[in-house]
Order: sequence, then structure tokens, then C-alpha cells
Amino acid sequence: MTQLANQSSSSHAQRSSTLSQNRVRVAIYTRLSVQSDPNLEFTSLAAQAEATMKCVESRLGDQSQIDVQYFEDDGFTGANTERPSFKQMFEAIDDGQFDVVATPSLDRVSRDLADQLAFRRFLETRRVRLISVREPFDFDSDTGSLLAGILGTFAEYERKAIARRTREKNHAARKRGLFTGGRIVLGYDLVNGKLCPNAEEAEIVKGLFRLYLDLGSLRAVVVEARKRSWKKKHWISKAGRSSGGGCIDVSWLQRLLTNPLYIGKMKLFGEAHEGEHEAIVDEETWQLVQDQLSHNAHSRGRSVRNKWGALLKGLLRCGRCGATMGHTGTGKGPKRYRYYVCQTAQVQGADACPDARVSAHDVESAVVQQIRGLGVGSELARLTLEALQERGCPAEDEGAAAALRDFDAIWEALPALQRAQVLQVLLREVRLDPDTRHIELEFRESMLMEQPEKRDETR
Repeated sequence: MTQLANQSSSSHAQRSSTLSQNRVRVAIYTRLSVQSDPNLEFTSLAAQAEATMKCVESRLGDQSQIDVQYFEDDGFTGANTERPSFKQMFEAIDDGQFDVVATPSLDRVSRDLADQLAFRRFLETRRVRLISVREPFDFDSDTGSLLAGILGTFAEYERKAIARRTREKNHAARKRGLFTGGRIVLGYDLVNGKLCPNAEEAEIVKGLFRLYLDLGSLRAVVVEARKRSWKKKHWISKAGRSSGGGCIDVSWLQRLLTNPLYIGKMKLFGEAHEGEHEAIVDEETWQLVQDQLSHNAHSRGRSVRNKWGALLKGLLRCGRCGATMGHTGTGKGPKRYRYYVCQTAQVQGADACPDARVSAHDVESAVVQQIRGLGVGSELARLTLEALQERGCPAEDEGAAAALRDFDAIWEALPALQRAQVLQVLLREVRLDPDTRHIELEFRESMLMEQPEKRDETR
């Protein structure tokens, strides 16, 4: 918004500053921070518009024919200018559609001083008059400009003070265990501003905690929950829109299992405080679940997941459903078996995307063979090395450079991690059809002088 005053005004320089006695085009702008109750016949916005219109008639006099267009932003903060009706009005002013802008007060335009000043300068360059009900002075005069600046400063101070008081109030309420707003979680309903257990949903929550202790795996719990037709929280918004109620997934389940709300606590800045709502899960069960989650996280950390150096990690996608195919492996010592598995099948169960599992050795070999078939020129080598350096990879290593110049001769001797880094900068995506084992490569546009775009192979 602070850039508004810097826009070119050359196309408006010749606009007359004298308002026509026959016809004056007026834009009335109103704003409310909290959305109005749709059931009220006469809202605060309507009251603002009515008072502003009376002020316009008084200021312009009886000799003018007034054409009015109303712009209102219901439920938008004055801390910034990211408001749909304000932007629409701004564009109309810039297009020369108005002679006057009227508002109940300057803080309806913005509570930010810099935004207020920028808007007033913008109106000056368009030769548009500003009328405010609360500030009954001429903004074009030196005195009026000074007073407007002072009032804007107070408005900004008030905005910051309100925001600070609201934060302090919410923090104090959370420390006391009170619910301060936000999305309602599965197992509770909001009744008179307080969280009350929903008996049917509470049984599902308890069941999810028990299942995790029995099965020890988030994915296994998700599969079982879907078999039982358990769903996420469903609710109707104030506007009457239906939300939620979708299928349970791994990330949602993890958030549920780690939420201290279910043991009667409220979380604030990482600390849990005793809440006033009734707990659904006992603390012993909750702690056992946290211990199991922590154990699983450490036993399946980054070093374990990457120990086999998957070449296509983050690149391979399922050609059937479009999901990422994650890398997994089994076995110990020399007998290791690696696979890529469709995440849809992993998260939702095998029935969601059947047979979406492929040997890592087979698909990686096929991808490397296709790149060998293309040949790696000196220009491609240069671009790839530059991209590796930008990513912070050790591209200056002689092994990586040699691999790019003489792909066939050096590739097998290159460490797995550097192989993966080279593929990351060469390829945008690899797609595998689980039914036909058809492989399709999509190269990064900036990497190849020839434009193969997509190469494919069927295994």
C-alpha cells in the first residue's frame, strides 16, 4: 500500500479539481473487522454507510447530483490493505471513475499510518476529494493534513495496543486452561464457548490410541481406521458450509496422538497447562503412546532411512495415482532388498493403489540406462555442475566432474550419494506405471541442449 503514492499520475494531471455542480461521483467505503451477523436486519456496516451518506450530502450541498457506489469489507482487518472491496475501489479511482471518496473515519481506510498517508497522496494525484465523517476538516489544507497525520498515528497506536491486549488475553486464558478459539478437534464440541466431549467421537479417539499401542505403526492404524469407517471431525461453519469429515491419514493421526488436549491440558508456547475441559484419554495411555512414537522416530530417523542411498528419492512418482513412491528396504548384511512403494498404498492401504511396488534396482537401472543412451555433452556437464554448486553439493569433487564428462566409464565408481545428487539436477520427475512397468523421464528444461523433454522405457 505504501507504494500507491509512487504510481505514475501523468495520465491524471489534467483532471479538473472542481466538482461539477450537476453530477458528483462518490465512492463510500466502509469496513468492519469482525464479520457481521447475517441474521441482523441493520448491521454496523449499514449504519456506517448511512451516516457517511448523510455527511456527503451535508458537505456537498443541495446543488449537486450525487451518484453513489458503495464498497464494503466485512470481516477484514485494518492492519493492511489486502481487502477485496478496497482493491476494487482503488482500481476504480485509478481509472477516473470517482470525484469523491467518503468514509466514516480514516481508520476504516487503514489503521496503519503509512497506508493512510499513501492513500491520501494517491487521491491527491488523482484530484479526488476525501471526506471523513469523524474528521470534519479539509484534508487538502496544511492544517487538515497535519491533523490527519496525528490521528493516523493514534490509530496505528490503537491497532498495536489492541493486538497486544488480545495476545495477552489469549495467553492468560490458555494458562487458565480456557479454550481461546481455533478449529475444534475430533472428540469435542464447542458448547457456550467451552469444550465438551462428544460421546461418539470420544470413543473413536480412545480407539485410535488403543490401536496405536496394539499395532505400533501409524500406517497400520490408518488402514484399520478406514476399515472401521472412522472419519475426521465434521462441522458446519457459521456461514453454513460443511467442512471436514474426510478419511484419516498418517499426518492427521500423528497430530491427534500428540495433542495434550485429550488429557485435559491446553498447550501454550510448547508448555501444557491444566485445562477446564474434561479429558478423553487417561495420562498413562497418552504417555505410553508418546513413548512409542518417540521410539519409532529414533529407530526410523534420517540416517536409517537414507542408509541405502536411494537414487530416485523424491523423483519417482506413481503413474496411476500421481503420488510419490517412497524408498524402503528389508534384509541384513549382503542380502538387502530395496523397493519403491506408492505412498497412496502405504498410507491408505494396498487396495487404494494395487501392485504399486517395484524393485529399486530395476527402476534405478532403467533410469540410468536411459541417461546413458542420451549421452552427456560438455555443456550439460557445465550446467549440472553449476546446479550442484548452487545446492551446496560437493560438485567440485573430481569424481562428480568426471562422471558428467564420461558417464559410462565413471558412474559405477561414483558414491551413491553423489549419484543421487547428479540425478536430482538432471531430472524433474520419473513416472512409473505399476501395471505395465512403463518408465517415463522428464528432464529439467535448463539441463539439456537437445530437447528430449520426455524419454520412456518399458521394463
